[in-house]
Amino acid sequence: MGQPRVFKTRWFQRLARKERLADAALLNAADRAEKGQVDADLGGGVIKRMFTLRRKLLTAGN
Repeated sequence: MGQPRVFKTRWFQRLARKERLADAALLNAADRAEKGQVDADLGGGVIKRMFTLRRKLLTAGN
């Protein structure tokens, strides 16, 4: 299977830039999600992954 498509909302893009979250880290998270390592399956192909940045919990996919 090919590389999964990853989309970032404008809000998340700004937050990722502020927190210095690299696209490579997001792609790594997408790869892990494709292997079934997800925090929540919201249905319709939407999943939720959680990141810990600067001692704060960041939820991707809200």
